[in-house]
Amino acid sequence: MKKLVNDFLRDFIKQVNDIKRGNVKEQIPNILTFSRALSPFIIIPLLIFEKYMLTVIVLMIFAITDFLDGKIARKNNLVSNFGKKLDACCDKVFAISLIIPATLKFKMLIFSLLLELSISFVNLYSASRGMMPKSSTLGKIKTWCLSITLVLVYLPEFNSNIIFFSLALTLLFQIATFINYIFINLLKAKKK
Repeated sequence: MKKLVNDFLRDFIKQVNDIKRGNVKEQIPNILTFSRALSPFIIIPLLIFEKYMLTVIVLMIFAITDFLDGKIARKNNLVSNFGKKLDACCDKVFAISLIIPATLKFKMLIFSLLLELSISFVNLYSASRGMMPKSSTLGKIKTWCLSITLVLVYLPEFNSNIIFFSLALTLLFQIATFINYIFINLLKAKKK
């Protein structure tokens, strides 16, 4: 695990140095991705000051970066192993840091939080075994469902039945993603 973290930090420093050398265009997908890791420093203060509508708008902007980063990287042939690792890491920081305060408003999100943490553990374990967890359509649907659920939770006085339905759908996709990652990553790791 220590090697995994050290390799990631070394690659991160390389990317920052690449930006310093003026290669900003090549780093746009990684910059968009990294913005999600910084999002809690914007969104959580907005929640503290009860700026719910602004929170929802900012949350949606950051959620859109999850779509744009990969699209831009693929379109401009900028896909990299580091970008994939950064995307997975920033997605988890984004999701987990937004679920935690949302649990105060909608307690059932604790299950969603536990599933996100479990998925993170499986991904880290797989990566520490030399397997890069691949993004899947199932995982992308799970992420979008979670984003929609969080937007609904943060909207002031939104219908709790719709939130419950959205959360149930999110939990379904989180469970399916977790099972998928276990079978794809952990079982393959045991075969090696």
